[in-house]
Amino acid sequence: MIVIRIFLWLIIIGIFASPVVAWYGLEDEPLVTRAPQVDVKDINSAKEFLAQYDPRNIPDGKITVINANQSQINTALAAALAAAPFLKARIVPSRFGLLGAVTAAPPIPSNPFGKYVNIRMLIESSTNGLQIGRLSIGEIEVPTAIVRPVFILVIDHLAGPGRGVAFLETIRSVQVNGPLVRIVYQPKDGLLDDLKSAAKDTVAAGDPEITRVYWQKMHEIHREMPIGGRVSMVQYLQPLFELAKKRSAGGNPVEENKAAIFAMSMFLGDIRLERFIGKVRDGEFTAGPGKISHVRLQGRHDWVQHFTLSAGLTLAGGRGIADFIGEAKEVDDATYKASGFSFTDLAADRAGVRFAEIATGSAAGARRIQDYLSRPIGEQQFLPKISDLPEGLTAAQFEAQYGERDSEQYLRMVAEIDRRIDTIPLYR
Repeated sequence: MIVIRIFLWLIIIGIFASPVVAWYGLEDEPLVTRAPQVDVKDINSAKEFLAQYDPRNIPDGKITVINANQSQINTALAAALAAAPFLKARIVPSRFGLLGAVTAAPPIPSNPFGKYVNIRMLIESSTNGLQIGRLSIGEIEVPTAIVRPVFILVIDHLAGPGRGVAFLETIRSVQVNGPLVRIVYQPKDGLLDDLKSAAKDTVAAGDPEITRVYWQKMHEIHREMPIGGRVSMVQYLQPLFELAKKRSAGGNPVEENKAAIFAMSMFLGDIRLERFIGKVRDGEFTAGPGKISHVRLQGRHDWVQHFTLSAGLTLAGGRGIADFIGEAKEVDDATYKASGFSFTDLAADRAGVRFAEIATGSAAGARRIQDYLSRPIGEQQFLPKISDLPEGLTAAQFEAQYGERDSEQYLRMVAEIDRRIDTIPLYR
């Protein structure tokens, strides 16, 4: 999906490069007004679907057949684009092939041309690889003859010469039969590793050298904590941001805060966040923290994990992906785990998102949060009271009380969570 977003950005940049192109490429009205709605059943279905075709489990050279319906395709698409909230897309199978519609609403200044980039695309049914039958940007019809060369150029630039052709050649055929889509593909030797490496370099979300400073600081703080008994996350947060404030005196407060949050999220949330940054762990600090279950937020360790992981995911992929992953996890808990769906966990997720946004949104905001956290504070000064929210709901209970994620009842609960977060002075 990183390739799709890069390709779309190339199109958008090209539009702004010329007033004539902008005149015909930008439009006043969006083509896609709403992204596909993802409900509880769709999320579970899509997870099972994607697990079957995970390329990491498919040997190079093996011919694989993907059978999918419209709901599965659009659910996977919604998840992939969650990290890019300015993009909305929808795919519809038709007798001509796969019809795709994309609307981009990039943050552009007011202009006489419009504010939406609408893209229409047709992927034709074919037994001879991937065939683009139509591509239009606004009122501009792009000659299909140049689509393939441009795509190859982008992939070659990212993953190395020859990998663009190799990527396209993995798609052997695309067939559409009513609402069902059948795609046959054959991974090329080493292609997945090359694309993963390219994507990792392209989406590096932080500076590994700066993050390493805070990763080591987290170890130092951890070593000073008393053995046994509960420890508040505040005891990690304060010294970490005291260091960020000190280092920011002659540096960039946004980058320092970003590195501090990434280190905290790796240490207390999920060490795999390192993948979004680059090599952080080194030498005597290679290992993780070991036991951290005694670190609590309002008496709960799981809220520490929700808060810090969501903060890290916000920096890695934006609010959209952090919110989506948080909600998808709660759906998974409701369906497969005894813990069930918890609005308390969702609240900790959303507070972590807001924390990361405020801490890295601007230089002024970054310095303000450093000053705020360098003083003695309590937990409810960055996480509101959430213990009275519903939790432990089974899938059946959730559906009976709240329906789906776009229901009025569910949105009312989310609004209440956001209202509580808004009452905290730090987040205003």
